[in-house]
Amino acid sequence: MATEQSIIDGLFRDYGSPRFRDVDYHGYDAVPRNIRMFLSMRVLESEITNGGLAQFLWNVFFHWRVIAEDCAFAYAAIGAKPQAEAMPEIIRILATQEANCGEYVARCIASKDFSEFQAWCAVGESVMDLALEPLFYDSDALDTLRQGWISSCAP
Repeated sequence: MATEQSIIDGLFRDYGSPRFRDVDYHGYDAVPRNIRMFLSMRVLESEITNGGLAQFLWNVFFHWRVIAEDCAFAYAAIGAKPQAEAMPEIIRILATQEANCGEYVARCIASKDFSEFQAWCAVGESVMDLALEPLFYDSDALDTLRQGWISSCAP
């Protein structure tokens, strides 16, 4: 039976490892959303857990919209109602900070000075600290929902 990890491994095998910091990266565009959503959820949850929305936006800057839209679809599909309901607000907040973060990303790329990341995080965390973030910390409950959805789709 398929698992979340086997689906993600298949993505990497068939399309290569993700390069979310690369503006020209394909972002698994050719892969159906109901497959790539597993990687998108993993990326969103791990970035939020590790450093919050500010870190998520920085680390996937060029692809954040697709990942967030995949997650909005995914959480609704797997029955993760609180997370699905939180996604429009998360997307709204990220959209309001996209240009601001983009300035830090551009300076970092131009200067190769990674201290721009710390500078962005200080600003980003002050304006993007959401009470919604802890919804994405409970990976066990979300893992159970994901596996249930995968099982229900299996032939």
